[in-house]
Amino acid sequence: MKKIRLLLLLLLTGGFSGIAAGESGFLGENLCDVIKFGSWKKYGSGTIQVVPDAYNGGEALRINEMPSGKSGVVVSPFIPVKEGYYNISMVYKSKGFGLKGYSGVSAWPTVVWYNAKKQVIQNKESLWRFEYFDMDWDTVDSLLYCPPDGAFICFRITLGNDTPFKGKTLDPEIMVADIQVRRYTPSALPDKVDDGTQYPVRTYCLSDKKLVRAGDVVEDKDAEKGRALSMPGDGKKILAVHGQYEKNWKPGVYRLQARVKRAESDKTQELGCIDILSQNDAGRLVMNLNTDNVKPADKYVVLERDFIIHSPGYNVVRLLSYGQLPWSVDWIKISPVISLSGEQIEKIYSVRK
Repeated sequence: MKKIRLLLLLLLTGGFSGIAAGESGFLGENLCDVIKFGSWKKYGSGTIQVVPDAYNGGEALRINEMPSGKSGVVVSPFIPVKEGYYNISMVYKSKGFGLKGYSGVSAWPTVVWYNAKKQVIQNKESLWRFEYFDMDWDTVDSLLYCPPDGAFICFRITLGNDTPFKGKTLDPEIMVADIQVRRYTPSALPDKVDDGTQYPVRTYCLSDKKLVRAGDVVEDKDAEKGRALSMPGDGKKILAVHGQYEKNWKPGVYRLQARVKRAESDKTQELGCIDILSQNDAGRLVMNLNTDNVKPADKYVVLERDFIIHSPGYNVVRLLSYGQLPWSVDWIKISPVISLSGEQIEKIYSVRK
């Protein structure tokens, strides 16, 4: 599986001569190198064991023997961090989950942020999910933000067995290896990008009715083209935009930028979120929008977040509105920052030996 992934990456990156090829210097050392799987703790049902890792020849954490109708959680030790962005990733393998589609078995990892007193910080950014079916070794990751009062994180991996489901009782197992927490340093946007169609800056003008699934396109003198997508504060959660499925995103670091504004509010409220859904990587990015980061009121601001594409498959941009407060979006842009070759991807994500 590892060799197949590398071959696909080499094919995808071959012949590209746009922005300069980046090294892995934008990521720091792996903070999990000193964290041993034997120090993880289990709560609830199931069994955890440290077993040989067939992916990289080291160790892996196996979670299995989950009784029907039960669930369990394994929790890592505390890992020191500080405010800023981190690329957080792990390699996993699952079996006994059944065929594609939900079969009654589910598993997901969660990153929990803590302050210096090791008290949980409420952070609604999601990390990713594991697929609902058997997977060979696969890498999942996200660039996440450690809040200003953050001092530690830990991983929680949950495995639930809700079978029998549709008459079938399954015996699920998940193995986790190559966990990484690496400090991310953003790079400046390059002055030039490829002029061809393979690696352009993507601009989604949200007054384009082809993209809109909900919300209203309205006249807006503050929007760059005089029109914007407006979401009402009617209490209804809606999928406002669902872009086209795109398969030509090459491996590399990208930057999502969104020009948004909101109405006045005398309290903290959630506006919605912009996310990027990927075929093989689950959620590439979740940008939460609220009254704390979209300010001042009644004025467009540009927010940005970076993400990494490291494997082939489709990607799609979505926008959700939570209906708590009226707000508008002018445009969303996705720009290439650093291109990555197959060898560079392997270097970044395969560090535990």
